Amino acid sequence: MGLALLAGADPAIGQGASPEVRMERVRRLMAEPNPLTASDSVWIAELTYMEVRDRIAEGTTTAIVPTGGIEENGPYLATGKHNVILHAMCPAIAGELGNALCAPIVQFVPEGDIDPPSGAMFFPGTISVRDATYVALLEDIGGSLRQHGFTDIVFIGDSGGNQRGMKEAAGNLNAHWRNTGARAHFVEEFYTTGWDETEKYTEEVLGVSEGESDGHHDDIWVTAREGHEFEVAETSLHAGGSHGALNRDDSTAPLIVAGLPEGVTVPEFPRTIDLAPLCLQALGLQEQALELITSRNAAPPR
Repeated sequence: MGLALLAGADPAIGQGASPEVRMERVRRLMAEPNPLTASDSVWIAELTYMEVRDRIAEGTTTAIVPTGGIEENGPYLATGKHNVILHAMCPAIAGELGNALCAPIVQFVPEGDIDPPSGAMFFPGTISVRDATYVALLEDIGGSLRQHGFTDIVFIGDSGGNQRGMKEAAGNLNAHWRNTGARAHFVEEFYTTGWDETEKYTEEVLGVSEGESDGHHDDIWVTAREGHEFEVAETSLHAGGSHGALNRDDSTAPLIVAGLPEGVTVPEFPRTIDLAPLCLQALGLQEQALELITSRNAAPPR
């Protein structure tokens, strides 16, 4: 395959080619039809440039930029916890919008000063970047997406330390894009009110509260104790999913089980992909749950 590509290469577009020749090549390649069956992925990194081009032309003009992090998350969660959450959340949001794609997760964010260390940088495994580096990276990502035809760039973050930089980057981009038709959006509600509502639900509905802090950067709303999750009255325990990362021993999904409607049962060994159908069934949306399960079973393996 590599030899075939080299054999078909145009020597005129090498390093010595003129700008005119290079642009003619770009125009030719951008006009070529996609020779493959288009992927249904919403992750830009899983698509070819032709697939991204065609999605934009068809009206997919929103790009979601999720920001996560690599940091200390206590003894039960892997350092990439935020990224694991976003890997599930971003496609769900894009699917609900219907006109959006997900940019690669920004995993390198401010986690504290590097030398001398502060914040999470006291703990091994944490990777931090300077605030200015983070903002500049977000601006370049947003600018790249706008350059290719996306008109709405949406920043969401799963970590508290990410919020200020996303807000600054969105503001800078909007000032630069004034009167262009493109907009950057910082969705603060993705993170802040979500935690408030989660705490309120677990305390008022489930009767479970945090209790005394052990000093670790984790909490009961994310961290599941190995072997089981919440002990809730009239709820049987089930096999738990160790420490929230996609590791070999994570054979079951961490679940919060607070009693399910009659006829809805948790599989003996639940998987991550079982979560959405279970939630739909718990809400009384059996038909939608069945459609989701059926579509997944019919989908060809990748």
